[in-house]
Amino acid sequence: MKPWFSHGLTIRFSNPLNLLGLFLSIRSCWQSSPLCFLHMPPQLLLFRSRSIAFLLLVASNLFVFAQQPAESGRPGAEPSGAPYSSRPAIGTITGVVHDSISGQALEYATVALYSINPDSLIGGSITDQKGRFTLTGIRPGAHRLEISFLGFTMRRLGPYAVRPDRPLVDIGVVQLSEAGETLEAVQITGERSYMQLGIDRKVYTIEKDLIAQSGDALDAMRNIPSLDIGVEGNVSLRGSENVNILIDGKPSGLTGSSRAAILEQLPASSIESIEIITNPSARFNPDGTAGIINIVMKKDRKLGMSGGVSVGVGTNYKYNGSTNFNYRTKDFNVFGNYGYRYNNAFSLRSTYRETDTGEELLVLDQDFNGDGQSQSHLAKLGADWFVNPKTTLSLGGLFSTDNRVSEGSTFYRYLTPASGLLEGLSVQGEDDDEEGWNTDLDFRFDRLFDVPGQQLTVDARYSYRNDTELEANLLTDYLINGSPVTSMPFTRDNSEASSNQIVTLQTDYIHPHMVNSGGKEVESWRLETGMQVILRQSETDYQSVIQDSLTGAFILDESVSNVFRLEESILSAYGSFRKRWSRWGMQAGLRVEQALTDPQLISTGEVFDNDYLSFFPSMYVSRDLGKDQELQWNYSRRINRPSRWALNPFIDNSDPQNIRIGNPDLQPEYVHSVEMNFAKSWPSGNALTSSLFFRQTDGVIRSIRTVDSLGISTQVYNNFSWQRDYGLELISVLNLTDWLKMTASGSVFRANFEAGAAAEGLTNTNYSWNIKTNANVNLPKEFYFQTSFRYRGPGLTAQGTFVAVPELDAALQKDFLAGKASLSLRVSDILDKQRFGYTLEDGNFFQDSFYKRESRIAWLTFNYKFGKQSFERKRNSGGPGDGGDFSPDMGM
Repeated sequence: MKPWFSHGLTIRFSNPLNLLGLFLSIRSCWQSSPLCFLHMPPQLLLFRSRSIAFLLLVASNLFVFAQQPAESGRPGAEPSGAPYSSRPAIGTITGVVHDSISGQALEYATVALYSINPDSLIGGSITDQKGRFTLTGIRPGAHRLEISFLGFTMRRLGPYAVRPDRPLVDIGVVQLSEAGETLEAVQITGERSYMQLGIDRKVYTIEKDLIAQSGDALDAMRNIPSLDIGVEGNVSLRGSENVNILIDGKPSGLTGSSRAAILEQLPASSIESIEIITNPSARFNPDGTAGIINIVMKKDRKLGMSGGVSVGVGTNYKYNGSTNFNYRTKDFNVFGNYGYRYNNAFSLRSTYRETDTGEELLVLDQDFNGDGQSQSHLAKLGADWFVNPKTTLSLGGLFSTDNRVSEGSTFYRYLTPASGLLEGLSVQGEDDDEEGWNTDLDFRFDRLFDVPGQQLTVDARYSYRNDTELEANLLTDYLINGSPVTSMPFTRDNSEASSNQIVTLQTDYIHPHMVNSGGKEVESWRLETGMQVILRQSETDYQSVIQDSLTGAFILDESVSNVFRLEESILSAYGSFRKRWSRWGMQAGLRVEQALTDPQLISTGEVFDNDYLSFFPSMYVSRDLGKDQELQWNYSRRINRPSRWALNPFIDNSDPQNIRIGNPDLQPEYVHSVEMNFAKSWPSGNALTSSLFFRQTDGVIRSIRTVDSLGISTQVYNNFSWQRDYGLELISVLNLTDWLKMTASGSVFRANFEAGAAAEGLTNTNYSWNIKTNANVNLPKEFYFQTSFRYRGPGLTAQGTFVAVPELDAALQKDFLAGKASLSLRVSDILDKQRFGYTLEDGNFFQDSFYKRESRIAWLTFNYKFGKQSFERKRNSGGPGDGGDFSPDMGM
């Protein structure tokens, strides 16, 4: 067994005479569960360092005490009947820990469980954000509890009897009193695990990822198991891009083409954690057939001022800087983040296509080379008002701007199939100027009641995104049918102005039903219910003008110019019921939704009504297997709505050889998702999670490409029959030594696509796999090294496959100024293999394409943390920035 100081805990002393209470609390924490130190927050007690010798003395004593066997009790204390170890583990003891003065919940309080006959330590736990603890797998008999928290007097409670006829014991609210002497000379710095695995979700602490710290939100996601980031910033979860991305539990402007732009503006150094929920309950919005990704921004819970700054420089003229701050008092909390990024990068595209027209074979060899510069600003500001211990009002806002300028040239080469000689040559020069800005505002009211777990929340949110793009294209023909061309170049200028606004009103209520059991109030079952209204309106004004070759005047091309508006109102209500019996848990829920969708072509006056009523059931069953093992089965139905880009029926002809057309008659696709999960953890900190999953998508939305007799490709969206995905995913956390920690994940899955009546005879099947490994090495003299390897296997499209991609990153970091400052060097995509490539094949054509942006980049980044660190009695609130909407689905 490892000594406690090997788990990332640092203690500094200036007055050893005040350390007795600390010593007893740490010993109790160790005896209850060594894992408690992995979750101990750095804000418990923070003071100056003076005596390393005393640190080693306390550590060695704790180690000796931890190795001593538990006492067997007094002679004659053994109960009659079966020995304690042979009794069935059927019981549960639960309760809530509060500060006796403020009534606030105490997170991270240590709860140690002892049997009375015999008198021995048998387990323990740590309280959650609401101060609640749950001890499961308890055998019949009498028990006592020791509840402790640094700075408070430890309480010994009991006896509590667990019986076969009353396996659940709820001790209610336990009040801890502040200790008589404060520990003014102790600093404790806790180290959170990079990956915290739960049966319903996985939480990844981004500050532990050295590779991500100098990058953006997309870089932070690259090393996370189950996630994959494409070269254009498209995020996929278990192979599906139909994923719902939230910030602090709230929907944002993360929709459509703006998603990658916003994620690229979000500094990874301002992100606290990223949560992955692959099968959300009825409480969550059903959008995103693959699940939910929640980005939790940094928001400190320590009193006083704290924060940090980060500046970085990258190769080929890349710069970034960010800062975050938090100021907290007993009544208010104000927090904010700001980030600036400047990026200069090249991009490459190529397409090789052979088309059989029935009379001849057309060969197109197309290449694009371009350079671009982008810069962005993002600011997030929020405040919480703790009206009283049970009421919190929160207000938050996010504002971002981004600008991109790029230029490049596309070369169209038309080849003679037999000889490969150049038969035609055209060059299109392209100049793009894009600007966008985004704003999000949200308000939250959070009310707690006297009954533990009873809660009412009201949320109001507004999000607005505006984008403009100016594109100038100059197409020059140099060679046609082997003969030189002297005609004037063809000029087309496109302008696009788009906006997207979302208003969300939501209320949620949690009602636990309490019954009297053995003279105490315990929860028998729990009901969650709520309503939501979402109002969306998006509009795209696309204008294309061409230059008259004779007069030089620009004329509006009405065949492609249009104004498209999408109005959508979604009204929904949900109910969820959960109950637990001994080691079994169950939760069932239903969400009902009425969607009113009106795509409109303003330029022609056409309106396409598309209203639909949907039902989204969900079901969860869990089984506690004991020995830190749990098994869960779950099912949910979810939806993916067609985007405005897929609905707009007008032609996008920015690339004259590759045209895209939308379909206003598109219906949403629905997915049935089934999972079986197993989770196992060990006292050493090692953990394993495995998942078997199956998804069936009905009415699947895909684009099908056809090529005409001139060799021009047209891409059209449609609803197709179904797609089935089967898979196995394994995620492991390995604490191999005190200086080496690894995470490794892998998945293998099969995708099967069936087009049905929309494209008779079109089917596709593909096997694929993904691998991710991440190694963290603690080196001497406060140096840290991290390397990450990712391999994405070939993926499935309706008409072909995506190519496999390997990626390798590495980072080296040096800490100084007592850990307040660090300097890191990161190199991304060392192998220079990051790209997006695919092959397509149909009856009359074959196409091989790839797209690449500059990805092998070296970053030098400086980070500095500032501010007073002091203990705070945490309030039980969940405002913006807390990820308050993300309470566990089952709480089992």
